[in-house]
Amino acid sequence: MTRASIIAAALCIGASTAEADDFIFASSFEVLICNGAGCSYCSPVDPTPLCGSDSHCSPQADTTSVCSYPAGTGMTGALCSALADCAGPYACIDTGAATQTCRHWCQVGLSGSCSGGQTCVALSPPQFTGTTQWGVCL
Repeated sequence: MTRASIIAAALCIGASTAEADDFIFASSFEVLICNGAGCSYCSPVDPTPLCGSDSHCSPQADTTSVCSYPAGTGMTGALCSALADCAGPYACIDTGAATQTCRHWCQVGLSGSCSGGQTCVALSPPQFTGTTQWGVCL
């Protein structure tokens, strides 16, 4: 199975530059981190209800969720160098190609999570909000 990595941006959460591909980063101000105790996890495919407009919801390897903003306008296949280049339900992904692209979030193992013949691919390391594992459509 193919795995993809999320691209590091301006602010990193607990990693050196050398470890950048192993973490999700926000290229903007973090507004909400949820660990499931007294808060609801946001949804990467629909960040607006809990994160607000013009935002991202990023799942994490430690099962928390992070709301950040601003969201860009990039959609499937758009070139990106940071999360903020992509629209809210998208992540900036390094698939090993020469350039990084915006890819739509999807729920791993949920049939129909991706459209247009794409497949939901798990990230490395796996990313979660609570017990829900998230990947991207490739």
